[in-house]
Amino acid sequence: MLLFFSSLVRLLRRAVILPWQGPQAGAVLLLAIAGTSAAQATPVIEEIRISGNETTRPRIILQEMVVRVGDPVDPALIEKSRQAIMDLGLFKSVEALLKPGQKGQVLEIHVTEKYYFFPIPKLKRSPEGEVSYGAQIRFDNLAGLNQRLKLTYQTERDCCTLAGNRNSTSLDYDYPRFRGSHYDLSLGLGYSTNPADVSENDIILSEFEEFNEKANIKIRTWLDRTGPSSGWSISGGWFWNNRRYDYVSGQPGTDEPGHAAGLTFNISNYAVHDYLFSRGGSEYGYELQLALERLGSDSGYSTHKLYYRRYWPVGQRMHQNLNFQLEAGFSNGTLVFGDYAFSLGGADDLRGHEKNSIEGKSFFNFNVEYLTPLFDQNAFRGVIFTDIGNAYLDNRIIDPGDIETGLGLGFRIKLKSFVNVQIRADFAVDPATSERKTYIGTKNTF
Repeated sequence: MLLFFSSLVRLLRRAVILPWQGPQAGAVLLLAIAGTSAAQATPVIEEIRISGNETTRPRIILQEMVVRVGDPVDPALIEKSRQAIMDLGLFKSVEALLKPGQKGQVLEIHVTEKYYFFPIPKLKRSPEGEVSYGAQIRFDNLAGLNQRLKLTYQTERDCCTLAGNRNSTSLDYDYPRFRGSHYDLSLGLGYSTNPADVSENDIILSEFEEFNEKANIKIRTWLDRTGPSSGWSISGGWFWNNRRYDYVSGQPGTDEPGHAAGLTFNISNYAVHDYLFSRGGSEYGYELQLALERLGSDSGYSTHKLYYRRYWPVGQRMHQNLNFQLEAGFSNGTLVFGDYAFSLGGADDLRGHEKNSIEGKSFFNFNVEYLTPLFDQNAFRGVIFTDIGNAYLDNRIIDPGDIETGLGLGFRIKLKSFVNVQIRADFAVDPATSERKTYIGTKNTF
């Protein structure tokens, strides 16, 4: 009998601790079976309790889980549920504990919430002397329903002209899993003003104020409706863009107003995990934008984009990553405002180059970043990166050997108490011209 109980204790010790999952140690799962019948081979979950959620509604947590009341206790599925809750990005930590109940096990999910209001002052001086300032106000987890509202205002002044400021205001709203469904709702509004002129042979023909108005709506549905907000999804939406001019002086009619309107479509696979200081997993998909004259667009055109992103933990050190992104796209037709469909250059794609300085009807872009913690601080990571890409004026003439590059290094400081916020600083150089750029922001490169 003593030998039997000794063997049973060793078996339970192996069962109660989950194996380490990814770059963040999973919460210890206490598989307590006290109070259950000795003849019961696999205890069941008789209750799920949520604690620590002062703001977040319990259903936001429960809808991400893959276990339900009445299910057998399965440590692997409980860990999958815990990580899915963490992947919401709303919590600093998520713990899953099993405690003995009257007829089975009580699964307790304990969360530690982040702050859900974050005002961000915006102040920037570009290498060319352009100064911009403003503010962004973010409300995350509105009403405890994981709704996100972002309001941004920015004004920018060129260093070398007497023209007025460029002003822009935008509002973005997202409601994932709308009213407990498997549908996500997104809305966007934007308004900007830009003083400009038309000149010929250094002679100004006219001066005017340019006004841009934008709106879009998108609905996404998750194809797997049995668990977390991950896997394959399909989305569709509508976009509208209006541009008009208010002439100040000179010859009117040198620029014509325009309207672009149409539909958007996206199919993607999302499997990215949040480990608080780093990420793991992948995301890839296809995006289509289709402007249609029957919906009010001045002309018809289409843009197509493919993307793949991978967040790859490497080595034995926690939060050490090799992340990369590959994007490519092409367009058909003529854009309403005479713009090119794609542009590269700047903090989001081809660092070391002027913002949006490389334009074309097609493009490709490849970014690689190696990140590792510094000074034994997981929240502070150094990064080495390279960016490769180009845009082409003709879809029929694409030369993979004709590429632009950017190299650099920087650092990231993760603010773990806020939703998806980190201090980012990158120092980049264009090897072809030795031109250097510095970028500072509060979000990931990709």
